[in-house]
Amino acid sequence: MKVSKRVQGRVGLILKDINSPFFTDEEKGEALRHILGLESHNGVPKEKILEWCDWLWKQVFTVKEGWE
Repeated sequence: MKVSKRVQGRVGLILKDINSPFFTDEEKGEALRHILGLESHNGVPKEKILEWCDWLWKQVFTVKEGWE
C-alpha cells in the first residue's frame, strides 16, 4: 500500500512508538496498514507486532479496568 505524502518516510518513526502523541491516530493507522501490506514481516520483532495489536485493540474496544 502506498502511503500519503504526510506519512511517507515516517512509517518507521510512527511504528517505533505507536503510543506517541506526536502522531495522529490516522497516521498510525495508515502506517500499520502499510506494514500489513508488505509481502514479508520477517524484519519486524514479535514484540512490536504485539504492541501495535494492543494499540489497535484499544482503539476499537474499551478495556475494562484490571484487564490490561
